[in-house]
Amino acid sequence: CGGFHTAFVACPSGKVATTFLPDVDTATAPVFSGNLYVCGLSKAGQLGIGSPTKPFIATPMKVALPETNQYCFQVSCGFHHTAVVAFNDCNEMDPNSLQSSVYCCGWGEHGRLGNGDEEQRFEVTLVQFPPPTSASSSSAASSSARSNRFVPVHVSCGEQHTIALGTNGV
Repeated sequence: CGGFHTAFVACPSGKVATTFLPDVDTATAPVFSGNLYVCGLSKAGQLGIGSPTKPFIATPMKVALPETNQYCFQVSCGFHHTAVVAFNDCNEMDPNSLQSSVYCCGWGEHGRLGNGDEEQRFEVTLVQFPPPTSASSSSAASSSARSNRFVPVHVSCGEQHTIALGTNGV
């Protein structure tokens, strides 16, 4: 929940996507994901449903993610913005196939959306991450199976900032 809006991850039980994270025991730690729904105040774009036609949405509304075959794994609401982690529909036990993305929408003041500007976004917009620095990926460098990419697995929004947690790619 944010200051004036709420987001949910939900879907029918037969439509739940299963993903396995890198560096986690695949037998005990599957990740379940589904569709993103939002409701509440929409004036800052924090619902990600496009330009508002009314000031609020009273019942949950499904948000379309920009990429096909992606499912919402985790969502965090800030005061006037929202961040989403979405996984590709791999449905495999191989974490090497994991592709994830972070999308943000809402009020971009102070760079809280991670898009390099302070623009307001009314639709969920992909956040581009730079490659991990050599200092942050030194443990990954010893493993030849790893690439130099950031795989986001968690986001958290504050009032005027967003943080992403991830792993160096697989």
